[in-house]
Amino acid sequence: MSIEELRKGYFLCDGEIISLNVNLDYSSYDSSTTKVALRVRKRITRKLSEPCIVELTFIKVQDLRLFEDFKSGRDYSDIVLKELESGQIYLSLDPFGNSGEPHEEDNLVIISKGILVEEKKKE
Repeated sequence: MSIEELRKGYFLCDGEIISLNVNLDYSSYDSSTTKVALRVRKRITRKLSEPCIVELTFIKVQDLRLFEDFKSGRDYSDIVLKELESGQIYLSLDPFGNSGEPHEEDNLVIISKGILVEEKKKE
């Protein structure tokens, strides 16, 4: 599933972070991956949705910016997920402001060369 299909088929804002798994291979960054599981809402019809979990697997991770004090819990309100002009994939689960664009002060950021998107299960 592409990022565009994900945006069209799911409501990504106001979700919950289920897990974040980082696998950094310092001998070969091509093997580095980061998986993020999110509880989101799947669009059923124009006005109807149902909760589900999607897993985003970032491949060839190039940059991680993760500051987490665990005080705000697992819920998030905004998200920035887009393909940059360079072809890299950018995710922030704690974006600075509400522009919907990458910002140097974003938090919980993953930048990678690719992404795999999979719906894991229905709730």
